[in-house]
Amino acid sequence: VHSYVKEVDPPGPDNFVDTYDVFVPHYIDQLNTLMAADGYHMTAANPGTSALAVSTAIPPLIRQGYSFSLPLTVTNNGPDDANNVNLVQTLAPGITLNDWSGTDWFQTSNTGSILTTRKAGLDNGANSTLTLELTANEAGTWPHTVAYLADESSVATTTLSLEVIGSYRGWSGTLADTSFEGDDDGDGIGNLFEYAVGGDPAAASQAQPGTGLPLLPEIFRSSSATVTLRYLRRTDAAPRGLTYTVQSSPVLDPPEFSDASSLVQATRILAVDDDFEQVENDFATVNAPLFLRIQVHLDESL
Repeated sequence: VHSYVKEVDPPGPDNFVDTYDVFVPHYIDQLNTLMAADGYHMTAANPGTSALAVSTAIPPLIRQGYSFSLPLTVTNNGPDDANNVNLVQTLAPGITLNDWSGTDWFQTSNTGSILTTRKAGLDNGANSTLTLELTANEAGTWPHTVAYLADESSVATTTLSLEVIGSYRGWSGTLADTSFEGDDDGDGIGNLFEYAVGGDPAAASQAQPGTGLPLLPEIFRSSSATVTLRYLRRTDAAPRGLTYTVQSSPVLDPPEFSDASSLVQATRILAVDDDFEQVENDFATVNAPLFLRIQVHLDESL
């Protein structure tokens, strides 16, 4: 409560101007209730002690070019309530913030790479979750830094590691024709197969950049009784949603391809580099015609 006393005539020791303030504790709860609607809480002159902690559940699979949710749960483990809780998050260059949500959380500022949010308070033992909606623009390992504090605790920082794997969507994003069958470079290899074996969609070449290995499968006689089919495969095919299936057909016109895994007598894996390997499947030679191929399937919805 603010008071003001005006000077009166004639001037004298009892005639003066004075202003003074009196804090009325009865209003604390009402004031905090009003301010909480905007994410604020009255700051105590002698704050207590709180111990904030931040936990999260990072998605097990984050794909380049896809959005994902990152929930951040703030818990007050201290003996006292935590007031004026703040989260300051620094996003990595390869990550874009689309939106965020959380009960009674408010945005203080958002520069694109730094998001600052606040919450009026957390009772002792209570927690609250702020969920970010993000998009991974580039493959790689990206740091996501979270700094958090309250009136009753100093600043603490934790850094999350977001592992983003490559995707067909990211690989084909700059192509004029992004379909599986598209062939912008005109090398006769469709986009999906070129992606699966490590081709360059912008270069008219049937060799893998860097290694010079052929992108198309090879068939050769490895012994008098064995024919071998050799093809390239990504080492991280499973998380990328890629499957490679060996198929066979007795005729080509019209083709009658079906799964040929039961005909494979032996399989060998030959290391190429960190990203690719060569698979060799042995088949017994037969007198009748037998045509072999590799069918690639992609499912990035997992």
